[in-house]
Amino acid sequence: MTRWPEQLAKAKADPALIPKLVEESVRWTSPVKHFMRSASADTEIRGRHIRAGDRLMLLYGSANRDEEVFENPDVFNVERAVKHVAFGTGPHTCVGMHLAKLEMRIMFEELLPRIRGIELTGKRSSPSRTSLAALNHACPFAQGLRSASGRGRHHRAARRSSRPGGRRYRLAGRCRRLGASR
Repeated sequence: MTRWPEQLAKAKADPALIPKLVEESVRWTSPVKHFMRSASADTEIRGRHIRAGDRLMLLYGSANRDEEVFENPDVFNVERAVKHVAFGTGPHTCVGMHLAKLEMRIMFEELLPRIRGIELTGKRSSPSRTSLAALNHACPFAQGLRSASGRGRHHRAARRSSRPGGRRYRLAGRCRRLGASR
């Protein structure tokens, strides 16, 4: 909200936008970061062959910024009609998502009428400055990560290489935003 004060102003001026503010906030932050899965059958996704048994990492933050799904995905917009996967999907949907959204809605309904604005008082950290070493440290799933590919469009999956002796991950999606190198 500190980057887009006009969005805060819109929500303050029109409390009917608060449910959309909640959804956009959830899309923006994606509380579920990743989920690992194994392919049950050979398939192809966006021209990439996935073999049965290959491990896939679903990156929810990347999915929620997919430019094929969202217009201007890197812009916070309280008027956006949002259909995100921030709390997972299908049988893996977070059971607490309705409570989380209710708490956020109540918080915004009570907070917005009482404030003039929100301001950042410290230094803003930028994901574009995050190093691969920091990613390794911060994300247990990425321990031992040596390379990452940021080519192409943002993808929802990352594939583990099945090379003998290799625990090498190829990440697709937002890696170039994390400063990772190939």
